[in-house]
Amino acid sequence: MKQIKLHTIAALLGLVLAGTVGCGGPAKSEGEIKDEGRIRDLDIPNRTLVIRHRMPTENSNEDLRLYRTYKVAYDCRISTADKPEAKIDDLRDDDKVDVRYVKDGQEFILYRIKPD
Repeated sequence: MKQIKLHTIAALLGLVLAGTVGCGGPAKSEGEIKDEGRIRDLDIPNRTLVIRHRMPTENSNEDLRLYRTYKVAYDCRISTADKPEAKIDDLRDDDKVDVRYVKDGQEFILYRIKPD
């Protein structure tokens, strides 16, 4: 009887911790970042892509071009102009995209990619 109570308490404690800490990485609603740009390099086997961002500069007529590498989450929702439910291999270099991601340590993890 005492052993059953301990298992029940341990299971409940595990559920509480899973609910507060979360499973599978950072929560998408916390720290969600929106961005847009053009795909410049797509590595399908490694599930990474590079997006070029343009940022206007105050002192020049030219835009500053920034490149950032993202990891595409396995559960990332992807859509293209012609496919509302696409896969990573439906994306192409130079596609203009709107993305949502979270920062996890030094990595940027995409969980939403859609056409811009």
